[in-house]
Amino acid sequence: MPLEGAGGDDGSSGVERVARQEIEREIRSAARGHVEIELKGPNEAVAYVEDEDISYVIGKGGGRIGKIEDRLGIDIDVRTFADRPDAAGAGGADGSGGGGATAAGEVVTPEVTDRHVLIPLSDHQGETVEVQADGEYLFTATVSRGGEVQVSRGSAIAEELEAAIDRGRTVTVVPQ
Repeated sequence: MPLEGAGGDDGSSGVERVARQEIEREIRSAARGHVEIELKGPNEAVAYVEDEDISYVIGKGGGRIGKIEDRLGIDIDVRTFADRPDAAGAGGADGSGGGGATAAGEVVTPEVTDRHVLIPLSDHQGETVEVQADGEYLFTATVSRGGEVQVSRGSAIAEELEAAIDRGRTVTVVPQ
């Protein structure tokens, strides 16, 4: 497992990858749409969120982001994707990263039902897997005995997964 974290497509260390995932998880708790994290230094990051989510993430008077920053011990600048200086370049990086994830993971086709988003993984019962969209980390889950990952619709994780499906992104599963 350490080799996977150290061998990220973007050259990041395992510690940086874990930090980015944890920051993303915290921001997703407040956002409903897509979230991307860019580490600027050991104690500084930029969180890119959808236009309609920025006020939710920041909170009244900066209260919500302040609590997240206190919990994580890092300064987080919240911006919209439109504010991203390398928006075109990031798309190309994501595309090449997706190729690496496909080679390392298994491409899956999630099924959206009334109550859940289901990811069929009959060969991985009981395993812990990382779910990615075009090589970008979405979440980690344990596959049920029935051979699937079930995500409740309406949750931040499900909405992120549904957005990835709607955008035509390749969803892959990487055993941990």
